[in-house]
Amino acid sequence: MLIIVDEILREEYQSSIAQCGKNHPHTYVYIDDCIYTGNRLRYDLVEGEDTAAWITKSAPRQCRLIVYTIGVHLFGMNYVDRLIREAAREKRINYTMAYNFSIDNYLLATNTKAEVLWPEQMVDDSIQAYINQLRQKGRPIEKLFRPGGVPRVETLFSSSEARRVVEQAFLKKGLAIAMAGQSRAESLRPLGFEKFNTLGFGTFFTTFQNAANNCPLVLWWGNPALPATHPVGMWYPLLPRKTNSNDDRRL
Repeated sequence: MLIIVDEILREEYQSSIAQCGKNHPHTYVYIDDCIYTGNRLRYDLVEGEDTAAWITKSAPRQCRLIVYTIGVHLFGMNYVDRLIREAAREKRINYTMAYNFSIDNYLLATNTKAEVLWPEQMVDDSIQAYINQLRQKGRPIEKLFRPGGVPRVETLFSSSEARRVVEQAFLKKGLAIAMAGQSRAESLRPLGFEKFNTLGFGTFFTTFQNAANNCPLVLWWGNPALPATHPVGMWYPLLPRKTNSNDDRRL
């Protein structure tokens, strides 16, 4: 994204990113593709001993901060926006958040659009076994299944039946992928990484640059370079994921 921003700066303003930040800057821009859970933005700006926590640790007082992302998931955006505003207020920082579009993942709201995957309850032994595992971890189980009649108006799929078919297929195959290894990341869910005890984050948002681990596993899981007998080689991803230093596909 920085390469794209640099190209725009050169074309429209005859400047470059390399020239930014000189002569005591007063405006800072945080740019990313999307806010999912909000935790990446949270730790980059406001919290954590071993994280950047830029506002808390190094931001100059009374500067201007613009956070821009292409999209946001409403639950994560509202959660992290509150934390950023509190931290910015302490340093009298002029903070603004901007984005192009939002994705409604307030699944417990009565009028939710449910613009993420959220399957209806289904009879399946493997899914029930997975739910039993979640219960054994001793943490509350969150919004596992979508109630009937939700959403009131379908906007993510062409019809409620199309939603049902995709959600059930992605859940079943995602569960098979998630359960393939003996040891897996704690937050690995069939429908995408999430800290809460759910079936997964379930977003479809991705860009040409990368797929987030919050997307359903069937979209990004796998490494074609590994043999099909390997847990990470058992699935050919539609959207291969480039990981950070911590490999989200470990088992």
